[in-house]
Amino acid sequence: LAAPMAQRAAEIIRLAGGVDALIERANELKDSDPAMACHLAEWAALGAPDSKEAHQCAIDVFEARAEDEIALMARGIFNHAVRRSEKALDALDED
Repeated sequence: LAAPMAQRAAEIIRLAGGVDALIERANELKDSDPAMACHLAEWAALGAPDSKEAHQCAIDVFEARAEDEIALMARGIFNHAVRRSEKALDALDED
């Protein structure tokens, strides 16, 4: 069995040298390689669930990807990722 996604994401963050490295690279790739930017942003948000910066990065990257997508189903998937991080940010703001 595979390790849970959040556990894998936390290990990727550790290997990258911290969540800030993933956030920075995701933002760098947002326009030139949006698919990779989404992976990095998702790992950042899943592996560092208490990081407002990671969730904001995920929102920014997935919103940009959704805007450029013509397929309705794919747009829905990307917008779901946006809503997931928006909910996480709201919960963090309540704490």
